[in-house]
Parts: sequence; C-alpha cells; structure tokens
Amino acid sequence: MRCLIALTLGWGLLANALAAKPPSGFVFPEESFSPNRVYAVLVPDREHGDGKPDQNSVFEVKTGRVLGPIHGPTGTLLGNGGGVSAKWSSDSSLLVWTVSGKWGPLGIAVVEIKGGKITRQTDLLKAIQAGMLAGLKKERPVEYANAREAIRGNGSACPGGFTVDVQCSLPDAKRGVAFTVALTADPKDALTPDLRLEAYAEGAFDPGQPVAFQTFRALGPVQIGTEKKRLERASTECQQAFGQLLQELSGRAREKLLKEQSDWEGRLKQSTPFSFLDNGTRVQRAAAYEKRSAELMRRLKGT
Repeated sequence: MRCLIALTLGWGLLANALAAKPPSGFVFPEESFSPNRVYAVLVPDREHGDGKPDQNSVFEVKTGRVLGPIHGPTGTLLGNGGGVSAKWSSDSSLLVWTVSGKWGPLGIAVVEIKGGKITRQTDLLKAIQAGMLAGLKKERPVEYANAREAIRGNGSACPGGFTVDVQCSLPDAKRGVAFTVALTADPKDALTPDLRLEAYAEGAFDPGQPVAFQTFRALGPVQIGTEKKRLERASTECQQAFGQLLQELSGRAREKLLKEQSDWEGRLKQSTPFSFLDNGTRVQRAAAYEKRSAELMRRLKGT
C-alpha cells in the first residue's frame, strides 16, 4: 500500500514537473486537472484577476496549448466569495466548470472536448434558472408576482431577484449531468412570511438537448411555515431525547452514544446540500429527526 501511495504521489509530482508553463498571470490549480491529466483550467492568479468574463480557459498541460476560453464569469483564486469547481467525466471529454458566489453559482459552463478541441459549450446555469422561474411563475403566479416585486433590485447574480443554488453531479459522457436546484425569494429570512416563496427541482442535462426537470416543487408561504414548524419541533424533541438518554449513561456507554449522535448528525448534514436556504429537504430532515427521537426514546425506556 505504501508503495502504491508513493507511486501515485510520484506520478502527480512528475506530471506537474513535466507540465508546460501557463501564460503569464495565470495558474492551473491541481484540482482542475482532468482525470487523464491532459487538461487543466487556467485561472488568473491573485494579482491579475480583474473581474472581466471569459478569462478561464481549458489548457493542454503538456504542450501549453490553450484550447479556448470558458464563456461566462471568471473564477479566480480569490473565489468571488465562493470559489471554483472543475468536475470532469471519467473519459475527460466533458467538463462542468462552476464559478461560485456568496449565495450560489455565478456561472456553470458545460464544456465538451473532442480531438483536442472544444466542440461546444453550454451555459447550464442560465438554462436552469430560466426553467426554475418559468415553473415557479406557472405554479404560483400570484405569489411569484408579489415576491418578485418585493425583491426587485437584488443584483445581477439573482435572476428576477430570486436566489438560486445548483449542485451538479460528476458528468458522464453518455448520461450527461444530473443536478439539484434550490430557489428562494428570501435567503436572509428578511421578508414578511406572506412573501416567502421557494422552489426545488431535480433534473438532468444531456449536451445538445434542452434541460430536463424530472421533479419540481414550489412552496408558498403556508407550506413553508408548516414545514419550518415541523422541523423545529422535531429537532428540539430529538435533542431532548438524546439529552435524557445521555444522562442515564456513564463511562464507555456514554462515550459511545456521543460518537453515535455526532456521526448521525454528520450524515444528516451531508444529505442536505442547501441548508443555507433552509431548503426543500425540511420534510426529509424532520422525518429523520422524528425517527431518531423514537429510537432514542425506546432505548431510554429500556435503560
């Protein structure tokens, strides 16, 4: 195993040592390398990021050839409040390049590469945002109009004033890119309850085809309020049950329960990627807390 690790690390260092020098003012982060180590993504270094679009490029590592720019906002090492992400298909033919901001992505580009050339690019974020707004307007026309008026002027990063977050899977050359979306009118929880509006969706994008939404759920003020109350109650009851059981234990049994609860909370957090939007997993999280509470209470009665 040690030999395998050493060989792997050695190959990574050798590949970087053999890499061509990037253009002046640019670097290619290690995490942007394609699986076959042929390509990487150029980003401006800390001294040269000027905010202009289209400054990220696909770079052929060995030769130093730039295949072309990635169209959209430029991601830098400063991160624009959120950072950058390069997700490649296993055959290195499909790249999902995400530039993140404070509240969600500023750009998501799907870049197709064949024969050492960029053959097509798609602005996936724009397509997803358009689909989410259209679905929301169709399902909740009155609430949509009211919320949009209240959040008008929230900035160019927020389509229609709404905040949209997107999580993409690793792309697959045959199946494309799967994604999960959360939209809210109120990321800071600052609007009056009657203006709150949210939508959640799952879908997929196959390059060359329109974005396909497989699920879509829009929540108005009443549903949002009901779900929040259930989640708050379930979370509180779970903590109470945990505390009561912990008081009955000592020594190794107590330590075991502390670790078990910490691991459980970690798994729950990992399953809710849009927690900052208090998102559409509220029902699932509430159910998880309720199930955990019932389990802890059964064990308490047995002590």
